[in-house]
Amino acid sequence: YPNGGVHQPGCPSLSISSCSHQRVHDLYIESIRPKDKTFKSWPCENYEKFQNGSCPNCYPPGCLDMGYHVSPNLEGDFFLTQTCSPFAKAYVQN
Repeated sequence: YPNGGVHQPGCPSLSISSCSHQRVHDLYIESIRPKDKTFKSWPCENYEKFQNGSCPNCYPPGCLDMGYHVSPNLEGDFFLTQTCSPFAKAYVQN
């Protein structure tokens, strides 16, 4: 479930289901790209920490690829998007 599977970044808070629910199509489309340009998601405790740059890059258990290239072998909470397209967040630890 991208970003916890609830309200998606960039969707109005009043739009309870439509924007966040429809975002999945945009995310999946962006995930279909060459393997060397994958849509990464980072392990993190919560979205706020992810946005603040408080999550190290791919600490164990490692990063996951979103969508088409996803690995079924990792578990946990992973965060990946910014508020608008391109949704793949280029995360760089401070």
